[in-house]
Amino acid sequence: IKNGRFESTVLAISSKYQQLVRSGKDYVGGKDQFMKEIKKNNRNMIAFIIEEGDNVISNPETTPTSKFHALLLLKESVETQNTDFILQLNGHRQLWHTLEALGQHKKEVKSDDRGKDLFGATDTAQKKYSELFFRLLLECIQVWAEDYPLDNNNKNTRFAVVMNRLKQSGVKFPEKKYFFPALNTQKQKREPKKLKKTFDWEGAYAMLEENYELLSQSLEAGILEVDILQAFTQEIQQKIEAITSAMNKMFAEGEEVPEEYWNRYTEEANRSESILKAFNDFSAKKINDVMFSQMIQALIKPKQTPGAVSYTHLRAHETPEHLVCRLLLEKK
Repeated sequence: IKNGRFESTVLAISSKYQQLVRSGKDYVGGKDQFMKEIKKNNRNMIAFIIEEGDNVISNPETTPTSKFHALLLLKESVETQNTDFILQLNGHRQLWHTLEALGQHKKEVKSDDRGKDLFGATDTAQKKYSELFFRLLLECIQVWAEDYPLDNNNKNTRFAVVMNRLKQSGVKFPEKKYFFPALNTQKQKREPKKLKKTFDWEGAYAMLEENYELLSQSLEAGILEVDILQAFTQEIQQKIEAITSAMNKMFAEGEEVPEEYWNRYTEEANRSESILKAFNDFSAKKINDVMFSQMIQALIKPKQTPGAVSYTHLRAHETPEHLVCRLLLEKK
């Protein structure tokens, strides 16, 4: 079932992507949903956009219109300055092999409109998109190479390597930028941009869910040794602290935390605090193993209970049997 859902989701996204690059109108109307995922640092979507971009650009059957919009999406994605996107784009060898080969087109001709017959189109509109693609290609290579000459390991990026090879082979890059107009008015040389490591929100919350699941499975298996349970609760707290630290760093640097991740953080912080309180009561023998297990499972799987669940709420709804057990333990 999971594989079926995954395949269905991929097909749906692929269909949206194909529609996106089909025309200028479709691109303007549909690009925001892809941009939103990149800003959320959705690494699966980042990989998908780059891979699909390579597929569309390298496929001889796709139209120049689609190729142009696939490259335009890569350009606008880079402009989000998402480090993961830039590093994945830089690391895609097949894509850069294709782009470098296309950049060699009619290098002996110095005219900026030499790209109109790049893909052999006969239709006037497709010739124009071929010209726009080629112009955008050369501008992207040049700007990306200047903005990101080094990767996060201080090694030359493929942006810089490909631009240098093209220049050495005699390729003429446009002096005036059509797709980066703001650069035409800059008189001083731009400083290279630093690739900042972005926080993997999706990964952090996925790891947190794994810890919850391991704790849940241990309780279901009847594993109630305090030292083992303590290790699980400490792992959960460490994950929460890592997310907290990442948020504090973003606040300190004046960056905005995506609303959905902030809301998720609030929920997870409350849940982990309740788990810790329950564990402390269990280790102090204030509640028995049955009630502890039920409390933790309710906290870990809140969708199975109506409304939000907290430790205080659970204690307030003790059954008479639970209450008697807890009072007897507290008297010991």
